[in-house]
Amino acid sequence: MSTLWPVKSLLIALGIVGVLGTWGRTALDGSTELLTKVLDDPNGQLPGTQVLLQRTFTGIRIPIDHIISTLVVFYKPSLVRPTLWLTLFQICSLGGTGWIWAFSYITSALTVAKSKVSVVGSFKPLQGASTVSSPALVKQLLLPAIILGYLVPAALMGIFSSSPASTAHKSAIGAWNMYPILIFPILIFPILGILRSIFPPAVATTGPKAHLHAIRAANIPALITSVALHFFLLGVSLSTILFPSIFTPAYLAELHPSAAFVPPLVLPPATTPGGGVKGFLMWDELFAYLVVLVVVALELQGAWSTIQPRGGALQ
Repeated sequence: MSTLWPVKSLLIALGIVGVLGTWGRTALDGSTELLTKVLDDPNGQLPGTQVLLQRTFTGIRIPIDHIISTLVVFYKPSLVRPTLWLTLFQICSLGGTGWIWAFSYITSALTVAKSKVSVVGSFKPLQGASTVSSPALVKQLLLPAIILGYLVPAALMGIFSSSPASTAHKSAIGAWNMYPILIFPILIFPILGILRSIFPPAVATTGPKAHLHAIRAANIPALITSVALHFFLLGVSLSTILFPSIFTPAYLAELHPSAAFVPPLVLPPATTPGGGVKGFLMWDELFAYLVVLVVVALELQGAWSTIQPRGGALQ
Protein backbone atom coordinates (compact mmCIF):
# COMPACT_ATOMS: atom_id res chain seq x y z
CA MET A 1 0.00 0.00 0.00
CA SER A 2 1.26 3.46 -0.86
CA THR A 3 2.74 5.43 2.03
CA LEU A 4 0.73 8.40 0.77
CA TRP A 5 -2.59 6.65 1.25
CA PRO A 6 -3.08 7.86 4.89
CA VAL A 7 -2.41 11.45 3.77
CA LYS A 8 -4.76 11.10 0.82
CA SER A 9 -7.40 9.66 3.14
CA LEU A 10 -6.95 12.56 5.57
CA LEU A 11 -7.25 15.14 2.78
CA ILE A 12 -10.33 13.39 1.40
CA ALA A 13 -11.86 13.36 4.89
CA LEU A 14 -11.09 17.06 5.36
CA GLY A 15 -12.65 17.75 1.97
CA ILE A 16 -15.84 15.89 2.84
CA VAL A 17 -16.15 17.48 6.27
CA GLY A 18 -15.31 20.85 4.74
CA VAL A 19 -18.12 20.54 2.20
CA LEU A 20 -20.52 19.55 4.97
CA GLY A 21 -19.37 22.49 7.10
CA THR A 22 -19.84 25.00 4.28
CA TRP A 23 -22.39 24.01 1.65
CA GLY A 24 -23.96 21.54 4.07
CA ARG A 25 -24.73 24.43 6.41
CA THR A 26 -26.32 26.41 3.59
CA ALA A 27 -28.57 23.45 2.87
CA LEU A 28 -29.62 23.09 6.50
CA ASP A 29 -30.26 26.79 7.17
CA GLY A 30 -32.38 27.18 4.03
CA SER A 31 -29.91 29.27 2.03
CA THR A 32 -29.68 26.66 -0.73
CA GLU A 33 -33.46 26.54 -1.15
CA LEU A 34 -33.66 30.33 -1.41
CA LEU A 35 -30.72 30.35 -3.81
CA THR A 36 -32.35 27.72 -6.02
CA LYS A 37 -35.61 29.67 -6.15
CA VAL A 38 -33.84 32.76 -7.45
CA LEU A 39 -31.85 30.80 -10.01
CA ASP A 40 -34.87 28.82 -11.25
CA ASP A 41 -37.15 31.86 -11.53
CA PRO A 42 -36.98 33.30 -15.10
CA ASN A 43 -37.74 36.69 -13.54
CA GLY A 44 -35.46 36.19 -10.54
CA GLN A 45 -33.98 39.33 -9.02
CA LEU A 46 -30.81 39.96 -7.08
CA PRO A 47 -31.61 39.74 -3.35
CA GLY A 48 -32.51 43.11 -1.87
CA THR A 49 -32.84 44.79 -5.27
CA GLN A 50 -35.26 45.03 -8.16
CA VAL A 51 -32.52 44.18 -10.64
CA LEU A 52 -33.08 41.08 -12.78
CA LEU A 53 -30.47 38.39 -12.32
CA GLN A 54 -28.04 38.32 -15.21
CA ARG A 55 -27.59 34.80 -16.55
CA THR A 56 -25.22 35.27 -19.49
CA PHE A 57 -21.58 36.18 -18.95
CA THR A 58 -19.45 34.04 -21.25
CA GLY A 59 -22.06 32.42 -23.48
CA ILE A 60 -21.32 28.99 -21.99
CA ARG A 61 -24.51 28.53 -19.98
CA ILE A 62 -23.56 25.20 -18.41
CA PRO A 63 -21.48 25.15 -16.34
CA ILE A 64 -19.63 28.50 -16.38
CA ASP A 65 -22.47 31.04 -16.57
CA HIS A 66 -24.58 29.03 -14.11
CA ILE A 67 -21.70 28.92 -11.62
CA ILE A 68 -21.11 32.68 -11.94
CA SER A 69 -24.83 33.39 -11.44
CA THR A 70 -24.81 31.21 -8.31
CA LEU A 71 -21.75 33.00 -6.90
CA VAL A 72 -23.28 36.42 -7.63
CA VAL A 73 -26.54 35.60 -5.86
CA PHE A 74 -24.76 34.07 -2.86
CA TYR A 75 -22.00 36.65 -2.31
CA LYS A 76 -23.34 39.87 -3.76
CA PRO A 77 -25.45 41.04 -0.76
CA SER A 78 -22.41 40.85 1.54
CA LEU A 79 -20.25 42.70 -1.00
CA VAL A 80 -22.82 45.46 -1.57
CA ARG A 81 -23.37 46.01 2.17
CA PRO A 82 -20.12 44.80 3.76
CA THR A 83 -19.80 44.67 7.55
CA LEU A 84 -16.65 45.65 9.43
CA TRP A 85 -16.01 42.00 10.27
CA LEU A 86 -16.28 40.99 6.61
CA THR A 87 -13.86 43.74 5.58
CA LEU A 88 -11.29 42.57 8.15
CA PHE A 89 -11.89 38.95 7.18
CA GLN A 90 -11.20 39.73 3.53
CA ILE A 91 -7.90 41.34 4.53
CA CYS A 92 -6.92 38.17 6.41
CA SER A 93 -8.01 36.04 3.47
CA LEU A 94 -5.46 37.81 1.30
CA GLY A 95 -2.83 36.48 3.68
CA GLY A 96 -4.38 33.04 3.56
CA THR A 97 -4.16 32.87 -0.21
CA GLY A 98 -0.41 33.32 0.17
CA TRP A 99 -0.22 29.63 1.00
CA ILE A 100 -1.85 28.84 -2.35
CA TRP A 101 0.79 30.83 -4.17
CA ALA A 102 3.48 29.17 -2.05
CA PHE A 103 2.33 25.71 -3.11
CA SER A 104 2.01 26.94 -6.68
CA TYR A 105 5.62 28.14 -6.62
CA ILE A 106 6.88 24.86 -5.15
CA THR A 107 4.94 22.72 -7.62
CA SER A 108 5.75 24.82 -10.68
CA ALA A 109 9.44 24.91 -9.78
CA LEU A 110 9.65 21.14 -10.28
CA THR A 111 12.84 21.02 -8.23
CA VAL A 112 12.35 17.29 -7.81
CA ALA A 113 11.10 14.72 -10.24
CA LYS A 114 7.74 14.41 -8.50
CA SER A 115 6.58 16.66 -5.68
CA LYS A 116 4.48 14.96 -3.01
CA VAL A 117 1.99 17.81 -3.32
CA SER A 118 1.42 16.92 -6.96
CA VAL A 119 1.15 13.22 -6.08
CA VAL A 120 -1.68 14.03 -3.68
CA GLY A 121 -3.24 15.94 -6.55
CA SER A 122 -3.64 19.30 -4.87
CA PHE A 123 -1.76 21.20 -7.59
CA LYS A 124 -1.69 18.78 -10.52
CA PRO A 125 -2.72 21.46 -13.06
CA LEU A 126 0.44 23.45 -12.28
CA GLN A 127 2.51 20.33 -12.80
CA GLY A 128 0.81 20.05 -16.18
CA ALA A 129 1.45 23.71 -16.93
CA SER A 130 5.13 23.16 -16.27
CA THR A 131 5.13 20.27 -18.72
CA VAL A 132 3.38 22.18 -21.52
CA SER A 133 5.46 25.31 -21.03
CA SER A 134 8.71 24.98 -19.05
CA PRO A 135 9.30 24.78 -15.30
CA ALA A 136 11.43 27.92 -15.15
CA LEU A 137 8.98 29.89 -17.32
CA VAL A 138 5.96 28.83 -15.27
CA LYS A 139 7.76 29.87 -12.09
CA GLN A 140 8.58 33.26 -13.59
CA LEU A 141 5.05 33.76 -14.90
CA LEU A 142 3.39 32.88 -11.61
CA LEU A 143 3.44 36.44 -10.22
CA PRO A 144 2.07 38.07 -13.43
CA ALA A 145 -0.58 35.32 -13.58
CA ILE A 146 -1.62 36.02 -9.98
CA ILE A 147 -1.85 39.75 -10.68
CA LEU A 148 -3.96 39.26 -13.82
CA GLY A 149 -6.07 36.36 -12.60
CA TYR A 150 -6.59 37.19 -8.91
CA LEU A 151 -5.67 40.74 -7.91
CA VAL A 152 -7.16 42.49 -10.95
CA PRO A 153 -10.64 40.91 -10.49
CA ALA A 154 -10.45 41.72 -6.75
CA ALA A 155 -9.65 45.34 -7.55
CA LEU A 156 -12.45 45.49 -10.13
CA MET A 157 -14.93 44.28 -7.51
CA GLY A 158 -14.05 47.30 -5.40
CA ILE A 159 -14.01 49.73 -8.32
CA PHE A 160 -17.46 48.69 -9.56
CA SER A 161 -19.01 48.25 -6.10
CA SER A 162 -20.62 51.68 -6.46
CA SER A 163 -22.66 50.18 -9.35
CA PRO A 164 -23.75 46.83 -7.87
CA ALA A 165 -26.27 46.23 -10.66
CA SER A 166 -23.63 46.57 -13.38
CA THR A 167 -22.52 43.64 -15.48
CA ALA A 168 -18.91 44.55 -14.76
CA HIS A 169 -19.36 44.18 -10.99
CA LYS A 170 -21.13 40.85 -11.31
CA SER A 171 -18.53 39.58 -13.78
CA ALA A 172 -15.73 40.62 -11.41
CA ILE A 173 -17.38 38.64 -8.58
CA GLY A 174 -17.51 35.55 -10.76
CA ALA A 175 -13.96 36.00 -12.06
CA TRP A 176 -12.49 36.49 -8.59
CA ASN A 177 -14.19 33.37 -7.25
CA MET A 178 -12.94 31.34 -10.23
CA TYR A 179 -9.39 32.67 -10.29
CA PRO A 180 -7.68 29.25 -10.78
CA ILE A 181 -9.45 28.98 -14.13
CA LEU A 182 -7.97 32.35 -15.12
CA ILE A 183 -4.45 31.72 -13.81
CA PHE A 184 -3.90 28.31 -15.40
CA PRO A 185 -4.29 29.42 -19.06
CA ILE A 186 -1.96 32.37 -18.46
CA LEU A 187 0.74 29.96 -17.33
CA ILE A 188 0.31 27.72 -20.39
CA PHE A 189 -0.41 30.28 -23.09
CA PRO A 190 1.20 33.63 -22.21
CA ILE A 191 -0.79 36.39 -23.91
CA LEU A 192 0.51 37.00 -27.44
CA GLY A 193 3.92 35.69 -26.43
CA ILE A 194 4.67 39.01 -24.73
CA LEU A 195 5.36 37.47 -21.36
CA ARG A 196 7.51 34.80 -22.98
CA SER A 197 9.73 37.49 -24.47
CA ILE A 198 9.96 39.28 -21.12
CA PHE A 199 10.70 36.06 -19.24
CA PRO A 200 12.75 33.83 -21.56
CA PRO A 201 12.96 30.16 -20.59
CA ALA A 202 15.79 29.34 -18.24
CA VAL A 203 17.28 26.14 -16.96
CA ALA A 204 15.43 25.02 -13.86
CA THR A 205 17.49 24.21 -10.78
CA THR A 206 16.85 20.66 -9.63
CA GLY A 207 17.78 18.42 -6.77
CA PRO A 208 16.71 17.82 -3.15
CA LYS A 209 18.39 20.93 -1.74
CA ALA A 210 16.86 23.10 -4.46
CA HIS A 211 13.47 21.64 -3.58
CA LEU A 212 13.97 22.42 0.11
CA HIS A 213 15.07 25.93 -0.83
CA ALA A 214 11.87 26.38 -2.85
CA ILE A 215 9.81 25.27 0.15
CA ARG A 216 11.58 27.74 2.43
CA ALA A 217 11.44 30.61 -0.07
CA ALA A 218 7.72 30.12 -0.62
CA ASN A 219 6.42 29.21 2.82
CA ILE A 220 8.33 31.62 5.07
CA PRO A 221 6.93 34.81 3.43
CA ALA A 222 3.46 33.20 3.29
CA LEU A 223 3.67 32.30 6.98
CA ILE A 224 4.84 35.78 8.03
CA THR A 225 2.14 37.52 5.97
CA SER A 226 -0.66 35.25 7.11
CA VAL A 227 0.30 35.40 10.80
CA ALA A 228 0.72 39.18 10.71
CA LEU A 229 -2.71 39.75 9.18
CA HIS A 230 -4.39 37.37 11.60
CA PHE A 231 -2.69 39.02 14.57
CA PHE A 232 -3.99 42.33 13.25
CA LEU A 233 -7.54 40.97 13.28
CA LEU A 234 -6.93 39.44 16.71
CA GLY A 235 -5.73 42.80 18.02
CA VAL A 236 -8.83 44.56 16.75
CA SER A 237 -11.00 41.82 18.23
CA LEU A 238 -9.31 41.93 21.66
CA SER A 239 -9.78 45.70 21.69
CA THR A 240 -13.51 45.11 22.10
CA ILE A 241 -12.72 43.55 25.50
CA LEU A 242 -9.95 45.92 26.57
CA PHE A 243 -11.45 49.17 25.27
CA PRO A 244 -15.20 48.54 24.82
CA SER A 245 -16.08 52.24 25.09
CA ILE A 246 -14.54 53.06 21.70
CA PHE A 247 -16.89 50.67 19.86
CA THR A 248 -20.58 50.94 19.12
CA PRO A 249 -22.76 48.12 20.50
CA ALA A 250 -23.08 46.65 17.01
CA TYR A 251 -19.31 46.52 16.53
CA LEU A 252 -18.82 45.07 20.03
CA ALA A 253 -21.04 42.14 19.14
CA GLU A 254 -19.59 41.78 15.65
CA LEU A 255 -15.89 41.90 16.56
CA HIS A 256 -15.90 40.07 19.91
CA PRO A 257 -13.36 37.19 19.77
CA SER A 258 -16.11 34.59 20.15
CA ALA A 259 -17.93 36.07 17.16
CA ALA A 260 -14.88 36.89 15.03
CA PHE A 261 -12.87 33.68 15.43
CA VAL A 262 -15.18 30.84 16.51
CA PRO A 263 -17.13 29.32 13.59
CA PRO A 264 -20.83 29.32 14.47
CA LEU A 265 -22.53 26.06 15.38
CA VAL A 266 -26.04 27.47 15.58
CA LEU A 267 -28.02 27.48 12.33
CA PRO A 268 -30.50 30.37 12.37
CA PRO A 269 -32.97 30.17 9.47
CA ALA A 270 -31.72 32.13 6.46
CA THR A 271 -33.93 34.91 5.13
CA THR A 272 -31.84 35.61 2.01
CA PRO A 273 -29.74 33.33 -0.25
CA GLY A 274 -26.56 34.81 1.22
CA GLY A 275 -27.75 34.92 4.81
CA GLY A 276 -25.26 32.26 5.90
CA VAL A 277 -22.19 33.80 4.26
CA LYS A 278 -20.40 34.55 7.54
CA GLY A 279 -20.66 31.00 8.85
CA PHE A 280 -19.75 29.67 5.41
CA LEU A 281 -16.59 31.79 5.24
CA MET A 282 -15.46 30.97 8.79
CA TRP A 283 -15.81 27.22 8.34
CA ASP A 284 -14.21 27.47 4.90
CA GLU A 285 -11.23 29.30 6.44
CA LEU A 286 -10.86 26.69 9.18
CA PHE A 287 -10.81 23.70 6.85
CA ALA A 288 -8.58 25.51 4.36
CA TYR A 289 -5.93 26.05 7.02
CA LEU A 290 -6.16 22.43 8.14
CA VAL A 291 -5.48 21.33 4.57
CA VAL A 292 -2.61 23.81 4.39
CA LEU A 293 -1.00 22.34 7.51
CA VAL A 294 -1.24 18.82 6.11
CA VAL A 295 0.24 19.77 2.74
CA VAL A 296 3.08 21.85 4.25
CA ALA A 297 3.98 18.99 6.59
CA LEU A 298 3.88 16.55 3.68
CA GLU A 299 6.11 18.71 1.51
CA LEU A 300 8.63 19.31 4.30
CA GLN A 301 8.72 15.61 5.13
CA GLY A 302 9.31 14.78 1.48
CA ALA A 303 12.17 17.29 1.16
CA TRP A 304 13.75 16.10 4.43
CA SER A 305 13.59 12.42 3.40
CA THR A 306 15.42 13.11 0.13
CA ILE A 307 18.28 14.92 1.89
CA GLN A 308 18.79 12.88 5.07
CA PRO A 309 19.82 9.60 3.39
CA ARG A 310 22.59 11.53 1.66
CA GLY A 311 23.98 12.54 5.03
CA GLY A 312 23.65 16.23 4.37
CA ALA A 313 22.55 18.65 7.03
CA LEU A 314 19.98 21.24 6.15
CA GLN A 315 21.92 24.13 4.75
